[in-house]
Amino acid sequence: MKQSLQKIFLLLMSFVLLFNCSYAARNNVDCKKSQTVNNTQTEKKEVVIGVLPLGDFNQNLITVIKAQITIFYDVKVVVLPMLALPQTSYLKSRDRYVADSLLDFILLQQALKEKNNTPNHCDYIVGLTEKDICTSHNNSSSWGVFGLGFMPGKACVISTLRLKKNANYDLLTIRLIKVVLHELGHNFGLDHCKTPGCMMRDAEGTIKSVDNEKMDICKVCKGKLNK
Repeated sequence: MKQSLQKIFLLLMSFVLLFNCSYAARNNVDCKKSQTVNNTQTEKKEVVIGVLPLGDFNQNLITVIKAQITIFYDVKVVVLPMLALPQTSYLKSRDRYVADSLLDFILLQQALKEKNNTPNHCDYIVGLTEKDICTSHNNSSSWGVFGLGFMPGKACVISTLRLKKNANYDLLTIRLIKVVLHELGHNFGLDHCKTPGCMMRDAEGTIKSVDNEKMDICKVCKGKLNK
């Protein structure tokens, strides 16, 4: 009788263990499915930035800018075919191109590409020119600038003309990188920052301000960018 009870007890324990293992296995499968769904839902859309030469532009600088944007903002960058500067944006009296008009031109060209299903769709466009550019500022309608970008928005434009002041190639490259990353910051929604050394500080039209900036943004700006 005692041996029979032991056999029954062992059979019951075996059934309980088998049920628990089966239940756990099913739960593990469900957890994996849930994790897969969550990963799919949180996967971010790839951001594509187009670098657009407006007129002749140094190819080596384009290569550097492409690499720096990729590293700094962790995005995909493509170089777009060159476009001639539009004469409708040219301010003959000052021998400058109106930056606001160039931004509208860039967005128009992008819209036309999307309408015609042209390859190289871009979420943001960085226009690069060697010509002088300007915008309205205080009482001036043709204030010379290093760059201009919508905030937030889909386009920015940068000129190397004023960045070349008292600069060799290496210094010009560093200045250009800073201004490009600065204007893209505006596109991503970052306003001017008052933190000393932050790349999002307002240059206020002086090349010295650009030189004093670090090639980085402060913790506050990084926090805003990652929201």
